[in-house]
Amino acid sequence: MVGISIPLLAVFWLFSWFNGEASAEARSQPLLVTSSTVIDRDLEFDSTAFVVKGSNIVIDLGGRTIKFNNGNVSEVANRDFEHWSGNRPISWTVVSGSTSAVPATYFGSLDLNLSPGGSIRSDPIVLKGGKTYLAFAFVKGPNDGSATLRIRRASDGGLLSEKTLSGWTLSRGYASQGSPDGDLQYKPTADI
Repeated sequence: MVGISIPLLAVFWLFSWFNGEASAEARSQPLLVTSSTVIDRDLEFDSTAFVVKGSNIVIDLGGRTIKFNNGNVSEVANRDFEHWSGNRPISWTVVSGSTSAVPATYFGSLDLNLSPGGSIRSDPIVLKGGKTYLAFAFVKGPNDGSATLRIRRASDGGLLSEKTLSGWTLSRGYASQGSPDGDLQYKPTADI
């Protein structure tokens, strides 16, 4: 389960990464794409591949292969908050505060608006042991706001890891690959 206390949340992912054998041009940072482009070589990434800045941009793979050296990806259900039942996002529990659907800021058609001080919890997801997971959220909030990501054990709610973001790190547009000022990292020793 993932508990999040934030003023406005767009999407949430939890994924793991590891280094594999290189078979293409290996890149440690995502490619910034500001206009339509055709990829001219096979590429390999450890995590995020592309950061798209702009609108009406097409990335044509041109028959090339994009390889991710990620292990297991554990994605929370309804991560983009596109599905609702009344005023509650499906696959999420509203622990405190109130929620409503609002037009999307980053992806899809809807985002979650969570009242200040509110908290939500996802349905349980499986994390494989021995892999390092990186949790991040696309969040839009006030410059003096904060958001806390928490990974809790589904069986008893025990806190396994947490990270609070505030200021400029709160409204960032993509994963910072686990840097101290960014995302939450967690490495379980066994499946959980």
